[in-house]
Amino acid sequence: MTETVFKQAKDKCYRLLAYRSRTAYELQTRLARAGFEESVIETVLAQLKEQKFLDDKLFAKDWIKQRLATKSVGARYLWAELLQKGINREIIADELLGYDEDCEYEAARRLAYRKMNPGTGIKWCRIAGLLSRRGFSGTVINKVYRTIVEDGRFDIS
Repeated sequence: MTETVFKQAKDKCYRLLAYRSRTAYELQTRLARAGFEESVIETVLAQLKEQKFLDDKLFAKDWIKQRLATKSVGARYLWAELLQKGINREIIADELLGYDEDCEYEAARRLAYRKMNPGTGIKWCRIAGLLSRRGFSGTVINKVYRTIVEDGRFDIS
C-alpha cells in the first residue's frame, strides 16, 4: 500500500464526513465503490475509529434524535433506516429503548390529527396507511384510531 493511495482514501473519507456523520459501513461502501483495495479501506477505517471520527453507536443515537425531531416516524421505520446504514442490530436495539410505545403513540397521534384537519374529508384508511408506512406498529395505530373515535371530531368512515 502506497502512502498516496492511503492519503487519497483518507481524504475522501474526510470530505464525506464534512457533509454529515457516516457509519463505518457507509464509508467502507463508498471507498470500495471508488476502487480502493480492502486493505487500504480497513486501515483508513481503523484510523478514523481511533481518531473518534467513526462511532456507529453515537451515529445511531444522533440519527434517531434528528429523525424524531423532524419527522413523525415509528420504531420500525428508524430500525429499517439504521439497518440500511449498516448499524449493528444490538446497537439499534439499545438506542431505541427510550422510544417506547407511549412516545410512538404520541408521535402517531400528532401526525394523524395534523392530517385529519376538519373539512379535508380524508378517510381513516388513508391515515392508517400513512401511519403504517411511517413504521408505527399495529397496536399504536389501533390506539390512535380509538382516540380519534372517542374524540368524535372527525369523520373516520
